[in-house]
Amino acid sequence: MNTKAQGTIEYLVIVGIIIVISLIIVGLMIDISNQRTQVNDTSKNISNKLGTEGISVIEAISGFDGNGIIGLENIGGDQLRLTKISIDDVNNDYDNSLILGRVTIETEGLCVCEEEEKNKTCNFRFHFVTNDGLQKIFNQTITVTCNENFQPIQPPISPTPPILLDCFVITDNPIQICSLSDLNRVREKLDGNYILMNNINASDTRTWNSGAGFQPIGYSPRFSGNFNGNNKTISDLFIYSTESKYAVGLFGITRTGTISNLTLLDANVSSTYAYASGGVYYGYTGILTGWAEGTSTIVNIRTSGRVRGTISSGGIVGFNGGKVLNSSSTATIGSDSVYSDSLNCAFSSNSGGSGGIVAVNSGDINDSYYFGDVNVYRNYAYAGGITACNGLTGRIFNSYSRGTVSGTSSYLGGLVGGNSSSGKIYNSFSTATITGTGSYRGILIGYNNDGSTHVNGYYFASGGLDGIGGGWNNGWDYNCTATTPVDNFYSSGLGVYNGTPAWDFVNVWNTLNGTDYPTLKTN
Repeated sequence: MNTKAQGTIEYLVIVGIIIVISLIIVGLMIDISNQRTQVNDTSKNISNKLGTEGISVIEAISGFDGNGIIGLENIGGDQLRLTKISIDDVNNDYDNSLILGRVTIETEGLCVCEEEEKNKTCNFRFHFVTNDGLQKIFNQTITVTCNENFQPIQPPISPTPPILLDCFVITDNPIQICSLSDLNRVREKLDGNYILMNNINASDTRTWNSGAGFQPIGYSPRFSGNFNGNNKTISDLFIYSTESKYAVGLFGITRTGTISNLTLLDANVSSTYAYASGGVYYGYTGILTGWAEGTSTIVNIRTSGRVRGTISSGGIVGFNGGKVLNSSSTATIGSDSVYSDSLNCAFSSNSGGSGGIVAVNSGDINDSYYFGDVNVYRNYAYAGGITACNGLTGRIFNSYSRGTVSGTSSYLGGLVGGNSSSGKIYNSFSTATITGTGSYRGILIGYNNDGSTHVNGYYFASGGLDGIGGGWNNGWDYNCTATTPVDNFYSSGLGVYNGTPAWDFVNVWNTLNGTDYPTLKTN
């Protein structure tokens, strides 16, 4: 055979092989396309919203054995954790799986298709827990596509995190924050105006800086800009500070400006440093910021996770000299208070302990609540559900605590551990559980200094404790009323309606039809 003929045959063989491979690929693509078409067509039959939380159903398939998938997308600002999906008496549990962006959920034994059915309509119940620990159930009628040969295509919960591209341009106003790398660059312009554009997973910070994690933004010099979280979430932030810095958090010290509209989910923030100067001890740790100076404003912040410091720890702020508004925390708080022997809540910067919202408050806390566990581990320190110490210029308005306050500290209060001689508390309540062996334990205030003000405060009487544990007005309820059971809270004779000032059930508080203690409309 001559060389030319042989080359022609080899060429034809290669072309034939290419054609066969192409036909196989086309066949596979058609088969995949058919299956995905069934999924996509499903969305046309599904009501697009579940409740008001911004959850969309984007796909649903079921096999004849009832096993299938449901695709959900969280398009709202709140972070939700799925705990259960149920139909009638059949339940699928999901162990608080985070619904962040789009997820595909595998179901088992739900909405069983019969033979020859193309579609089936079933009444699903979705059980969620919100960022604030509230449990919600959404009922939804969904028409699923029946697929005889359906095989699960993803594990039960498999969120695919988006690839977040950097978008930081230091000359922009506002400067956009699109990624964890961008967030770390905020320190480059401490007086900048920032806006968060994406939810950010900060779990990589656990390995940063040889295990020390994320370095607080702004210390010397302070952060003096504005940071708008844009109702986005930063999750799994890790900080373990051993540096000589007495203020630790996502932000170290804020001097001016506003930090707003941000959720810090499952944060882990701790510090081992304390600083002494002129008999005053400093060491403030907060998930958002260690120290908020007098012209700082913190508004609409949510935190969860854990925080622990050497002197004082707060679920949002360590030391507050500014304003904390419309905010909440479910974080677990711990404080060692190693210099606790000289603590005195009459001197706000020389006080230590653990507070659910703020550790030491010399500013304003308005319309905020705490629902978690506050702990102190030394004697003569303070612990409170809203603040450990309400200092000389500290004021608390329209706030409540429904968590647990515990430890070996002498001063444990469901709302405030220690209220200074000029501390003021208005229209607030506590149902907190107090555990510990301290001398001064009160469901509303642990220790109340002479000259302080508390107006129209209420507490759920339990455990044989008074509203005020000790100090001025010790053992009796001056503007501090016990309400047991809860329906007494709404009794017409109480100051919630006719006190000065009266509680505002139009603009501030939800009454929940009298079935439970009120919640805040802003939260």
